[in-house]
Amino acid sequence: MRVKRVSLLLHTARARGRGVGLCLLCLSVLLVACGAPAAPAPTNAPQGAVVPGPTAGKGPVQPKVFRFASQVDLLALDPAVGHDGATALMQKNVYNALVRHLGNPPKVVPELAESSTVSPDATLWTFVLKKNAKFHDGTPVTSAAVKFSFDRLLRIKKGVYWMFSDITDSSSMTTPDDYTVKVQLKKPFAPFADAMTWLFILNPQQVKAHDTGDDGQGWLKDHDAGSGPFTVKSWNSGDSYQFDAVADYWGGWRPEGRLSGILWRIVREPSTRKQLLEKGEVDAIDYPTPDDIQLLSQNPDIVVPATGGIGVYNIKLNNKHGFTADIHVRKAISYAFDYDALIKVMGGRATLQEGPLSVNSPWAAKGLPIYRMDLNKAKAELAQSQWPNGGIELTFAYVQGLEEERLTGEIMLSQLSKLGIKVSITPLLWSDAVAKFQKQDTSPDMFPVYSGTDYPDADNFLWQAYHSSQAGFWAAASWYQNPAFDKLLEDARATTDSQKRADLYKQAQQLLLQDAAEVFGMSTLGGLLRRAWVKGYEYSPVMGSPGYRDLYIDGRPDTQ
Repeated sequence: MRVKRVSLLLHTARARGRGVGLCLLCLSVLLVACGAPAAPAPTNAPQGAVVPGPTAGKGPVQPKVFRFASQVDLLALDPAVGHDGATALMQKNVYNALVRHLGNPPKVVPELAESSTVSPDATLWTFVLKKNAKFHDGTPVTSAAVKFSFDRLLRIKKGVYWMFSDITDSSSMTTPDDYTVKVQLKKPFAPFADAMTWLFILNPQQVKAHDTGDDGQGWLKDHDAGSGPFTVKSWNSGDSYQFDAVADYWGGWRPEGRLSGILWRIVREPSTRKQLLEKGEVDAIDYPTPDDIQLLSQNPDIVVPATGGIGVYNIKLNNKHGFTADIHVRKAISYAFDYDALIKVMGGRATLQEGPLSVNSPWAAKGLPIYRMDLNKAKAELAQSQWPNGGIELTFAYVQGLEEERLTGEIMLSQLSKLGIKVSITPLLWSDAVAKFQKQDTSPDMFPVYSGTDYPDADNFLWQAYHSSQAGFWAAASWYQNPAFDKLLEDARATTDSQKRADLYKQAQQLLLQDAAEVFGMSTLGGLLRRAWVKGYEYSPVMGSPGYRDLYIDGRPDTQ
């Protein structure tokens, strides 16, 4: 799906970011023993260590299947390939990483690693693994498995490869012993600890057993080789996906209870998803329409989240092909769009951005010139293009079944008609849209995209959506490529000076506005729209977090 999507509309983490303080290399987290209760940070706490996760234990509530109705399909579950909101959520349910995000604002806590340290120059990271972790087949999780997974990601060059490509190579990771991993970076990378939450560890034996010359990609698309709390039971693309809980999960379960499994059903129609939730036939849904949110919020048996997020909803403009390759056309579109109408579409449950980043992000630059509806300015910009009087037609594509995206297209159609520009609104399945984004000549003129956060840092949003190396990825569907912009991001990645990073990111945001790279829209709310009997949920703005390991069902009739 999309991603990277987060917000109320996609519980997976639609939030991709949210009022989190500057996350600088996570150098402020504590080094503590695995499983020990969290303690106040000692003044001499080593830099770069991770804080402890929750204590686990088996609970008394009868395990039940968590039933989720989604608008979107799961694509490639392979951690080295798939990376969008829905896929990320399920990756976090079947795999473990050395560390993971928890809470809001999100913190990096131990998962497979019991501790970590970083050198004074922030280039050498050392992780000590827990010795009780095991894969689903009982094989111990060792440093060799970590290196295998890391090297495989670097070979395949998909998924979250972009997080590591600029700072590591095949020689970067070493394994002094079975439970120690060292990573030597080419240069400092401020959000490295956050990025490591996305290095999911695979069982080398299982992958090699299914390697047909593709590094196991074909098999791992719809199977898993993980150590997480759930494992794949069945995979029926376009219909349903089932996952079984690992009863003896090495990480344990929360004391109150656990799930027995997960049923992910594909239900394209928003009205049908709403009805299923109201009847109690499913436990949670994604992508409700704004009208449905208002109605569901009146039902005491349904929890409608209302947490502000830092995920963004922007309208991608094709910067390389067609009429929108003209900067003046892009600026005309940006001035013509009715931003207040967009908030009305969301029933007021959103906040306009004042640039590329959410206003809730601490990295959002303040005081930059922004676009708001001004038809006179729109006409003046169009007059400087090759089509001063309009007479052109643009395609506005959107994800089939997402009503707010269709209504965004209606706003665009109405506004651009005032400039003599026709708009053709076209629904697409998310998988088809992702395929079109891969080439500049097939990527739509306009396409709204929700982007959640992989980690709460400006690098997350700006690199994957706008760095030239990312063109063709769904988050970079605008095909924006600017060497000057790239240099700003590369310099910001390589320093741990928070003020310098903020200055560089402000310049980067200013360039995106000057180039009218996209129509910068809004930030929506984040969380899981669910029945009240779903317990244990805690919102985190990071995409896919915290997964379903802490959920349990308490109070659902046995007949449902």
